[in-house]
Amino acid sequence: MRLPVIGVGVLVVLGASQHASAFDRAELAGLWAESLHSRYACTPSNRYQRFDLSADGQHLVITIQQKAKARASETLDLDVTRSDEHSLYVQFKGHSEPADPLAGEWAISMLGPGVYRWHLASEHEALKPAPIGVRCAP
Repeated sequence: MRLPVIGVGVLVVLGASQHASAFDRAELAGLWAESLHSRYACTPSNRYQRFDLSADGQHLVITIQQKAKARASETLDLDVTRSDEHSLYVQFKGHSEPADPLAGEWAISMLGPGVYRWHLASEHEALKPAPIGVRCAP
């Protein structure tokens, strides 16, 4: 009698782990820009970024540059804490103090092909404006 219950438990655990690793890294491909206040994002004066998700899915590097300025790019290192089919949950490395605006668990939620939203995973999305990212180029 216990065997079917154990079998169901194993199936539930396997299903959960497969779902957690289902994020498609191809969703992050391309050159991205963000907009905070319903402004057109893909302009020469905006900052652009590329995402590089490690092969094991545990680290994300964001390279930021401003197209209008010939300056060195900035990089941000993040640890991936979890994922699901259309979201990555991350923490910024070196930003663990509670007073730091980058502290906490953040989510990059893919809203559709070429569109994402940044938000603090621990707070309701309506509490703060959430940047919307748009893929501007492959």
